[in-house]
Amino acid sequence: MTGHIEYVTVAQSGEKPLQLQVKRLAFYNRMRIAETVHPEKGTCYLFFYQNQFLTGKHTTPKKGSMLSRAFRNGIVLDAPHPLIDALFPPPQVFQLRTVTQLFKSLSKQLTPQETVYILSHFDSFVSKDKITEACKSFFFQYRRSGQFRMAHQVLMTLLDADSKNQWASELSQHMDYLKYRLLYEGGYTEMKAIDPLHAEVLCRKKKKTEPSFTRLQKLLSEQNRWMDQAALYIKYFKNEEEPSPEYYEQFTKLLAAHFSNRERAIILWDTCKDQVKDGKAQQDLVDALLSDNRLEDAVSVLIGSQDCNSEQLMALLSNPDLDYKRLDEEKFQTFFISLEDQKACGQLLRIMVPNMLKHREFSAVLNWLLPIPSLLTENFKKMAAYQDDPEQQLELGRLYVELKQYQKAIDCFSWEMELNPSNPEPVQWLSKTYKEMGMSQEAKAYMSVLHTMQKASSS
Repeated sequence: MTGHIEYVTVAQSGEKPLQLQVKRLAFYNRMRIAETVHPEKGTCYLFFYQNQFLTGKHTTPKKGSMLSRAFRNGIVLDAPHPLIDALFPPPQVFQLRTVTQLFKSLSKQLTPQETVYILSHFDSFVSKDKITEACKSFFFQYRRSGQFRMAHQVLMTLLDADSKNQWASELSQHMDYLKYRLLYEGGYTEMKAIDPLHAEVLCRKKKKTEPSFTRLQKLLSEQNRWMDQAALYIKYFKNEEEPSPEYYEQFTKLLAAHFSNRERAIILWDTCKDQVKDGKAQQDLVDALLSDNRLEDAVSVLIGSQDCNSEQLMALLSNPDLDYKRLDEEKFQTFFISLEDQKACGQLLRIMVPNMLKHREFSAVLNWLLPIPSLLTENFKKMAAYQDDPEQQLELGRLYVELKQYQKAIDCFSWEMELNPSNPEPVQWLSKTYKEMGMSQEAKAYMSVLHTMQKASSS
């Protein structure tokens, strides 16, 4: 697909800028981590806190690390994808910093809780001891100033990342923090009021269930984190067998607010093509695909829906730009077998089958038609029986004309002329066939032969 971000540029002090190929992006709580590749230096992970770029690191995720968890449990999108494009608006050069440089910068810009939270995601290349030491400095600073609730908040942030951290676990159980611990156990509303980051982490863990999904979407909306909202909806619609129409409505409104028609088509197709069943959702997806000129995908949505718009499908099948080689013939066969409207079935087949014959052998199309109850199927059976029967060449030619297989029809009519030179019918059909082909001179020539035969027969 064109128009997508394929490469990003990173630079480090004293070194030549590098171009990295974007492979995939993980949304994990408030973090976004892009996996990129350099042909010589290998895999590099670029870390973002929401929309803020942090740094990048050539590393291998350690087993059980936050980095490995992000790509195992987070919302992972493969490139190319419009959400990845939204994170990397060109032109932009991302400056890489050491963790020490980053820590100093974060300490000035963000809260201690956010700083600890971010550092915990670097445990593939920063030791857990160093992350704990950073946490301790913030914790004791709060405790010395009597801010016990904030000190407890830092402990909970570290435990969210490392539940087995002995220092944080033991301190969090101390009587000094009992009343704050009870607030965390009191319910989502109380927890969100005192620690929205922790509340978000817990909602993420239960995002497949209600009310966590709704709470999480509301929280993201309040913080204007529309990219995280979109990623969450994408995960939901890819996994949910019976998605909520209400969520679909919210999802499409979000897409309309932030993406072009083409981008919406890409996202809806990737996310909802297997879940779209009702009329509105189907039409939304078809309209988005058509705006991107993705005719074959639009056809696939129509024949996969519960209530197919036959007129729109006929128009698409008649479109000269439709690539019949890209259509799913097996899916179409299932569609025609289950189609109860026999009139529509016949009309659609009369459009589709002649186009199939442009790139498929007659025998292959016949085998495809056999399970489909239709007049065209019966005609194909007759044609198969008539292939080498000299007595049926005129009828075979007529059937070929119906399928717009004009050259084969001409062969049949020409054979019939040789077998029955006094019969005017094959001559009449030859004139008609050439006219259908736009070959007016040949059509007039056979019409002249026909007139001569008719005069001879009447004299």
